[in-house]
Amino acid sequence: MTERVAEPDELWSDPERAGRGTSDRPSWVWRGLALAALVAVAAVVGPGLIAGSEDDGSRDGRSQRPEPSESTAPSRTRAPTVAPPSALRWVVRGSLAGDEEFAAAALALVQEQQEPGAEKVLYAAELPDRSRLALVAAGDQGSSEPGYVGSAMHSVHVPAGAEVTAGRVGYAGSVHSDEALVGWAGRVNGSVLAVLLGRPAPLDARLSSRIRYQADGSASRTWRKVVGRDGSATVDLGRDVDRLVAATTRTGEALTYPLLMIVDGELTATARERIAGELRIVGGPGGGPESLALRRAVVDGSWIALEPRRARIRVLWSGELPTGQRAFLLRMRRADGPVFQLFVREHDEALFAEDIRHVPWGDSAVLPWVVQPGEPGKPMLLINPSGAGTAVLTPGEGAGRRVPIDADGVADLGDEQVDGLSGSVVTVLSPSGRLLARTTWLDQFEADPLVLELP
Repeated sequence: MTERVAEPDELWSDPERAGRGTSDRPSWVWRGLALAALVAVAAVVGPGLIAGSEDDGSRDGRSQRPEPSESTAPSRTRAPTVAPPSALRWVVRGSLAGDEEFAAAALALVQEQQEPGAEKVLYAAELPDRSRLALVAAGDQGSSEPGYVGSAMHSVHVPAGAEVTAGRVGYAGSVHSDEALVGWAGRVNGSVLAVLLGRPAPLDARLSSRIRYQADGSASRTWRKVVGRDGSATVDLGRDVDRLVAATTRTGEALTYPLLMIVDGELTATARERIAGELRIVGGPGGGPESLALRRAVVDGSWIALEPRRARIRVLWSGELPTGQRAFLLRMRRADGPVFQLFVREHDEALFAEDIRHVPWGDSAVLPWVVQPGEPGKPMLLINPSGAGTAVLTPGEGAGRRVPIDADGVADLGDEQVDGLSGSVVTVLSPSGRLLARTTWLDQFEADPLVLELP
């Protein structure tokens, strides 16, 4: 039988095909969530075949017992006890799968730094720069699949030549069903390497490392196909990669919600303070604790989409909301052109970034921002960077509703439901009636700057 070769748009990844068949195509808040999935295959046959082991009469770790003879059969039978599916029963993969010393040290590091309940290393490999990577599972987590034992996953990346205790521990996703996908992304020899891991079965995944932002406010991702024989894949994404890499898998005809991998992991506290100290914000507080608090909030709210130290940042609006909270609306322009708005407000006497959105580049200074209530019964507010005027809210059907904007640039939209307002055209007029801005308002779950719709 002739072995199938990779199609031009596929990436093979397994121990025998490493480095061959890669695609030439170019390749989320901050939510920091990691969900995902892997193509579903037979839960019984898969692990034994893919791992390449001989058929020794066991399936999924359960030994097959001989049928009792008529003379020994009990008079009453009990239903067999079947252990629920769990990632802890996956076969270990990777080039260092047999290195027990490395596995034990990586497991101990995760238990010490992040998850005392960590139980098993599921992946261990040496990367091209001779650094080492381990993916470690902890069991007994909530699961989306009935009867499934969910597992949080953690990564350990150890620099070349370093002891495991010098490794960096991060979050690598969650195994919540047979279709789950976990992984890690980081810079290796100047390029970004992504490692994907799913159930030990053939992998059919899609991977995205770039978002294309357009001047009209639209954006799209480019996706590439990745396949792997044993449920794992290692992909070199090159140098021009966004901070957030997304991966998804196909199960039947459907694609699962993407796994999100932060390149080189979350910001450390030290890095956060250093970046905040180097920011320059035009129009913000002159200095002191409030200025530092604002810069920290900007870093927290924006670094997943851009490098804040290289962005041009300006405060479009600042003031006090009717709730008594201080708030800021900022514009952030990336060095390569894309423009974002970021809203920061006070909570418990500290400043927090609520959201970041990609907006049309030319209208970024005049587009309004709708503040969703933080608790039931509170009104929605519209922030107008241009100050006083009138907002006209026009739903998909029916006449527009006019709402006055006070001298501070704040309009009370009332307690209208978010679902009722979403999709409405928001028009902002000056006090004289001149058109300042017109946009379609989407709630925060629809206005996705990281473009996580599936390919």
